Amino acid sequence: MNEFKYQITQLIFLLLLGFGAYWAFTNLDSGMSYEREDRVAIIDEGNQLPVDDVTEPPVVDTSDTTDIPDESNDENNDVPSEDDNTLDTSDLIDRLNDLADSETMLNNGSSGEAVRTVQEFLAIYHDQDITIDGDFGPGTKNLVQEFQQEELNGGDGRVGPNTLQGMVTFLEEN
Repeated sequence: MNEFKYQITQLIFLLLLGFGAYWAFTNLDSGMSYEREDRVAIIDEGNQLPVDDVTEPPVVDTSDTTDIPDESNDENNDVPSEDDNTLDTSDLIDRLNDLADSETMLNNGSSGEAVRTVQEFLAIYHDQDITIDGDFGPGTKNLVQEFQQEELNGGDGRVGPNTLQGMVTFLEEN
């Protein structure tokens, strides 16, 4: 009888260990930077650079600003200015609908125009300047999760057809 209890206990332990490993592999992100005792190790897609290869960023002289272009009138700005009261979202709505129709799924590590489209929506939704770089990272995931919590009554930070349709509905109603 004691041997049977021991085997059951071991089986439960192995199951818990397996679930913990599954959770770790599905929820932990790569591409993070870790700092310890003034030494930095950069991890990029699983390839760790030796600490000696990490270079210091260049020092920028900010005393002379004559060469800095004025970007306030740049027509290619990704985020509309706050003064633009006639924000045309029809193009963004069309792109979000196209993504929803193609059943696009975006998550950490995704990149490209689909991510840029979602980031454009997030900049409008959160009414703040965000980096629209086409890379779905932790910042984008957090903003998506906030949208899902507030508008869709919950979510996991991944963007699929339901979230995309929620984004379209928000734009059409506002």
